[in-house]
Amino acid sequence: MIQTFVVLYSILIYAGGTDYEEAISHGLHFGSYEECNLFFNKNQKHLLAGAEDYGERRYNYDMEVQEMGCATMSLNQLQPDDSKITDYRTLWSKQ
Repeated sequence: MIQTFVVLYSILIYAGGTDYEEAISHGLHFGSYEECNLFFNKNQKHLLAGAEDYGERRYNYDMEVQEMGCATMSLNQLQPDDSKITDYRTLWSKQ
């Protein structure tokens, strides 16, 4: 069974470097890009700070948010490794 929904994503860069990690809001789902966009706009400051904090705790390294936005996640409940994230839509970029 495959479920499709919209999630927030973050691209986190190791401070002073070019390597990056991608973080997905697995516990926060939206029914549409519009809902995701409204949530992001309302909570942008906290979401950016939270993503940076998550990256630093998860990877034990100073991290910077490079990009944040919404994407479509297709979750295969029978084979989670086959899940896909597509249609990335950037809402905020450091550049």
